[in-house]
Amino acid sequence: MSMRLFFLVLTLGGSIYLFVREHGDRRFAIGALVASSLGLLLQLNVIALRVQYARTIIWTAIAVCAGIIWNREASKSGATVAATMAFVSTLCVALSLRLLR
Repeated sequence: MSMRLFFLVLTLGGSIYLFVREHGDRRFAIGALVASSLGLLLQLNVIALRVQYARTIIWTAIAVCAGIIWNREASKSGATVAATMAFVSTLCVALSLRLLR
């Protein structure tokens, strides 16, 4: 459980960084920020969703947004942050679907 919380804080920080530092197309940075915030609230049990795969759907949304940002990013630091977010969220999706066990 602490690993998921660390990964959510990592993706939340990365999405805040991309939102603040990159002044291009911010739609996907906002999407990653919203999904990361929703995931953090879900992980901390502030909200409860009755969907069976809610966390997996949130991690997938973060992975898709981060992958698109990584593909479109012109700066090296922004692309590195987006690639890290995409890798972490894809890892969490694979773990939740039990693909790596």
